[in-house]
Amino acid sequence: MDITKEQFTEVLLKELEFHVVIENKVITLESRLEEDLDMDSLEIIELFLDLEDKHKGVEIDNRFMDIKKMKTVENLRDFI
Repeated sequence: MDITKEQFTEVLLKELEFHVVIENKVITLESRLEEDLDMDSLEIIELFLDLEDKHKGVEIDNRFMDIKKMKTVENLRDFI
């Protein structure tokens, strides 16, 4: 990936705004995926696929991903 961690954080937050169906929800790195954003494991996988499709240089090897350990937006960002 040829972008900085800060740049990717912005990309991830914007993509989450598209995927989260809760209106006027402020999404931060501390936002909890299930409790705050109402995302399930399938939605997280869809988010990863969209990130790969829309952003060159983003490749996510989800073979090593344990979705149950992905509790916050920051956990997602750090995994990628």
